[in-house]
Formats: sequence, structure tokens, C-alpha cells
Amino acid sequence: MSVPTFIAVVVLVFLARRAGSPVLRPAAAALVLLVLALVVTFVVNAPIDLDQFDWNAQAPPADWAAVRDRWQIAHAVRTAFCVIALGCLGVAIIDRPFERTAAT
Repeated sequence: MSVPTFIAVVVLVFLARRAGSPVLRPAAAALVLLVLALVVTFVVNAPIDLDQFDWNAQAPPADWAAVRDRWQIAHAVRTAFCVIALGCLGVAIIDRPFERTAAT
């Protein structure tokens, strides 16, 4: 996920809320999923990446396989969050124009 993507989804949520659009729910869900992906990145993946810079390839730490597995699981979770967010954005843009909903 990139910064422009995150900014675009924040803007989409803001505009959808302002317009009272039905796009708001799937766009907000996408935003929540992208935030969760960022949390996983900063809490699990990035610290492991930084820790591995100090590893010696000829003599890795004894628990290297467990660390690798933890990184891969976190990466899979973060990827799933991003893919589901993409699906939510697809739902948001299919046949849902930015129109104000009629107040009943």
C-alpha cells in the first residue's frame, strides 16, 4: 500500500460522507482495512525487517525459522487486508454515483 492510495481512500470517505452517498460504507470499510494493514506492517513486519539487518547469513539466530514464519503470517494477513480493501473499493464504485440520498 502506498501513501497516495491511503490519501485517495481518505478523500473518498470524506467526500462520500459529505455527499451522503451509499459509497460511504464500503469506502469506510476499505479505509479501516488499510489502517489495519498499516498497523500489521508497523507492529510486526517492519521491526522484523530492521532486526534482520544485524543477522549473519552464515550464522543466523537459533529462532530464525520462527521469526520468518511470524513475518510470513503477518505479511499474508496484511495482504489479505489490502485485497479485501480493494474489493470494498470495487463495490463502492460499481453503480454508486456520488448523489445525495433522499431524506425520508
